Amino acid sequence: SNCDRVTVRDCNLSNNYFYGVEDRDGVGNKYINNYCDTNGNTTVATSTGGRGINLWRTVDTLVSGNSFVNSTEYGFRLYSQTGDATAIKGARVIGNYFSNNAACDIVVYNEAATLTRHLFADNIIESTVNPTLGGHVVLQGSNVTCSNTHLYRTGTMGTGFGFQLFQTTHCSIVDCSAENISAALAISTATNCVIDGFIGDSVATAAGAAGIVGTGVTLRNCRFYHGGAGSTDVALANYNATGKSYIENNLFSGFDVGVYIGTEAVSLRDNTTVGSTTAGMRKDSDAQAGQEIIGNVWDSTNP
Repeated sequence: SNCDRVTVRDCNLSNNYFYGVEDRDGVGNKYINNYCDTNGNTTVATSTGGRGINLWRTVDTLVSGNSFVNSTEYGFRLYSQTGDATAIKGARVIGNYFSNNAACDIVVYNEAATLTRHLFADNIIESTVNPTLGGHVVLQGSNVTCSNTHLYRTGTMGTGFGFQLFQTTHCSIVDCSAENISAALAISTATNCVIDGFIGDSVATAAGAAGIVGTGVTLRNCRFYHGGAGSTDVALANYNATGKSYIENNLFSGFDVGVYIGTEAVSLRDNTTVGSTTAGMRKDSDAQAGQEIIGNVWDSTNP
């Protein structure tokens, strides 16, 4: 607690009852090239709350080149709690490896609404288990960016989602990917967020059955390829959006339906569907308000 400008490097932070590291109120601390394995299990006693590294009320923290594997809860967690008065900002979580953490690999939890301006970049996530939290990367807060981070599931298709924007504002997921998982993305209560250059390879849906839930969400330059045994899978639903979505220059390949909209405002521009079973685009209801459908190529073997 309250340590500033401390560096923890090349350490084995494994087999602890709770955490490899818990940093509270630290400023400018660095965690580099450490090994965090099976936290939550000392081989004598076990805890469901094992974490590799946990940051709470920290500023300007670097977490780079670490391995986070097999913890009984989270690999890495960035955290705020109700009552926290100071902004939690400036974490850079870069170039780490994650695998089979039981609840979630990366989680940003913004209970106090003070998390802002964090970067997650160049991380790799390899999974053979389904996280109990429902997915692998959960992002909350404002101005949080996740870039060039890649999830691949080996063996049977993973359930749940790869990357989630949950109660986020002005956040972005850029040049990331998810492979062999039910939902590449989960988008819930997201405001003015951007997903750009995402690749969902062998996924059942782009963003789960609920699809886009939020306002001002932009999904652009993404590629989603259907996988699994589902014969009625919709690539992207938008009928739960609470405000206008911008769905631009995406490819949806091999789904039953490519894009499914209702009466909500939406901009569909320059999208392409291929190999659709029922329709490239489905629209429910005659009503429309602020719907722009321009320059798309919708296919259907059974229009």
